[in-house]
Amino acid sequence: MHRSNKLGLVAAALVALVLTAGAAFAKDTPLNAKGTIVDVMCGADMTSQADADAHTKKCALSARCVTSGFGAVIDGKFHKFSVKVEKAGFGYDVRYRKGYFALRTTSGTPTLNYEAPALAILEQSPPPNAFPVRAMALRFPEDKRLDLVPVLVNVPIGNMTFRESNDKKSVGSDFTVLVRFRDDTGNVVEKVSQHYQLSAPIEQAERAKNGEALFYREPVLFPGVFTMETVVYDAFASKASGAESCAVQFNQPKSASPSAYVS
Repeated sequence: MHRSNKLGLVAAALVALVLTAGAAFAKDTPLNAKGTIVDVMCGADMTSQADADAHTKKCALSARCVTSGFGAVIDGKFHKFSVKVEKAGFGYDVRYRKGYFALRTTSGTPTLNYEAPALAILEQSPPPNAFPVRAMALRFPEDKRLDLVPVLVNVPIGNMTFRESNDKKSVGSDFTVLVRFRDDTGNVVEKVSQHYQLSAPIEQAERAKNGEALFYREPVLFPGVFTMETVVYDAFASKASGAESCAVQFNQPKSASPSAYVS
């Protein structure tokens, strides 16, 4: 079967594992099958194996599709991945998730749960541009901290999606700001982020949307040339924007003058 993307390459092994495990729990004969992994949003409308084989990795890993979960198209029929216990009452504690983000190792620091969608979006080329984002790296050298690089990202909150609470008494938004630096070889050397979960009384909703979120961090970089990448991810709408990448050069002389790099 033709494989048009990397998701398809692992489909056969994964589908075989899932079906075998499910059959084993059901005490049926293990079943091996070959298929193509696709996201639920696109897979639910597929009617043939050709549809699945033509599905692109770029689409499957888009912010909107990846959050819908994954399944497999086998012999032209879509099967959503799920976990079920056939016999209740045995004290089983079943935990599973729709899918996960396979990310590159980033500077030896752990990837926090809220960072995963934002990091996945940074792998897209070109990055999405759902709303304007302004980011900058600054230099205000201190005598003993010439390696300090303040980072500033401005996010107009009105561009974020707001939802009413269940009791209709408040509104809230959920978004992440993430900035990372790559060295001249492409390796990630630093990553900083913030998860924002904002809320306001329902009567102050419009006022809250007129505000701005100001992200500020002070990463430390060694002398060299770096690429600064910035992304803002709106979790409620599964949309995002990445500020244009910019080259940042930092030297470490005995003294340095203030400077700014804007993207």
